[in-house]
Amino acid sequence: MRPNTDPALIDNLTRHVDCLAGLIGPRPLSKPTAFAAAATYVERELTNAGYDVGRQIYTIDDKEVANIVAERPGGRKKDEIVVVGAHYDTVFMTPGADDNASAVAVLIETARLVRNLNPARTIRFVGFACEEPPHFHTG
Repeated sequence: MRPNTDPALIDNLTRHVDCLAGLIGPRPLSKPTAFAAAATYVERELTNAGYDVGRQIYTIDDKEVANIVAERPGGRKKDEIVVVGAHYDTVFMTPGADDNASAVAVLIETARLVRNLNPARTIRFVGFACEEPPHFHTG
């Protein structure tokens, strides 16, 4: 028996994957327009979900990139942080629907769903840049 599923949630998840993997397409750092569009998409969706969103900027291969960060402050255990993360880049020439637009969609929708909760621990949502080769396993 299939559990009851929220049609709006399914629509939102599908929309995120369609936008990232379909409209934007491959998002490696070597395609700066698509890479930046993916970062902006994550930032905009988290902002629309009601978060103050920041960019954790760093340089890789002489290019400025950013992790996109939003946070739901915790209560009595606020110093304990739960990280919900997904990378928004892809390998060259793949749309990245399952690696990693689907996880970015879950990140965005999880942030939206917990926005009005009062968690004990802080929840930090992070869209990571440059997880794919040649950048992973580097400093």
